[in-house]
Amino acid sequence: MGSLAGCTTPSTDEQLAELLDQAGVVFQEEKSIHDPDLVALGEALFWDPILSGNRDVACVTCHHPQFGTGDGIPLSVGTGAAGLGPTRSLGEGRQFVPRNATDLFNRGLPEWTSMFWDSRVQAIDDLGFSTPAAYRLPAELDSVLAAQAMFPVLSRDEMRGDRGDVDIFGQTNELASINDKLVVDIWDAIMVRLLTITEYQAMFTAAFQDVPLDELGFQHAANAIAAYEAKTFTFLDSPWDRYLAGKEDALSEAAGRGAILFYGEAG
Repeated sequence: MGSLAGCTTPSTDEQLAELLDQAGVVFQEEKSIHDPDLVALGEALFWDPILSGNRDVACVTCHHPQFGTGDGIPLSVGTGAAGLGPTRSLGEGRQFVPRNATDLFNRGLPEWTSMFWDSRVQAIDDLGFSTPAAYRLPAELDSVLAAQAMFPVLSRDEMRGDRGDVDIFGQTNELASINDKLVVDIWDAIMVRLLTITEYQAMFTAAFQDVPLDELGFQHAANAIAAYEAKTFTFLDSPWDRYLAGKEDALSEAAGRGAILFYGEAG
């Protein structure tokens, strides 16, 4: 019987390195440099309820930093509601949105190729995007994150509202009166809203200097929103990120053993 003398158990780092190699896990370095004018426009749009038919819901309503860029509830509540985050309640005659609000952390990284829980928006290699809008989706979208931003504004429950709605100022909700199938008309109507505002005219001009105002579409707004989200909610300096970057002391021994379980036996 051979001797076991000299045999040593691989260290935590060695075991984890093998598992990470098998899983194809590597450090993700942020490479995108976002135009500050585009990010500024995206920030304004992200926080502005003007994108919703009733002017009562913004992107941030369901993706609030206070609640981990979500809303803290299993099913989101859109237009006509009251409150913020977990205290948000349905308005009379309204429906829950049939999905929860996903977080925005690191969604701008290229490794994300699909959005929504059912992957209804996907990047298809060099062929563009597969989305519910099919051929009607504009071509000028920068990323799958931007493609995702095209759709909440179309949803009656999320942002657009129902026929006959009036907005918070008592004005007719013109977005809700458009036929659901006319998605381009809805996007165009939102741009009409935005570009009647002098400040937005200036911000769009600064962000898209080569595009005349009358040639701007909602895809440009979506690109700006995605740029803001990617710039603001990308975080690549956690202990785990530092460990993947080669700093073995960034992870405690207990955390290392947990990672071995996570990528190994625990599945």
